[in-house]
Amino acid sequence: MDELEGFVLFIAESLGVKPEQEAINRARDNLIRYYRAGSIAIPSYKQTLRNQDILNEYRDRLRRGVRNDQVTREIAAKYYLSPKYVSAIINDARQPRLFENER
Repeated sequence: MDELEGFVLFIAESLGVKPEQEAINRARDNLIRYYRAGSIAIPSYKQTLRNQDILNEYRDRLRRGVRNDQVTREIAAKYYLSPKYVSAIINDARQPRLFENER
């Protein structure tokens, strides 16, 4: 199994699908045709899941009565971030954006 087949299989299994080899080959070939010599950008954990994990943990701990500044410091230590950066992640989630690209 080549790397691209492994990637296709990983995605399928993540969706709860157990594809047959023919379906894996077809998906691999379609990816090659679509992207050709280009590259596929897959967001990192930091860009997607980590910030959501931080936000979920922050909200959960506030609901349990832990003080805001204490929660921020503890989460910062857990994820090796500064408290200021954790606050920025939390504030970013609170403020809706008009445009997806807006930061």
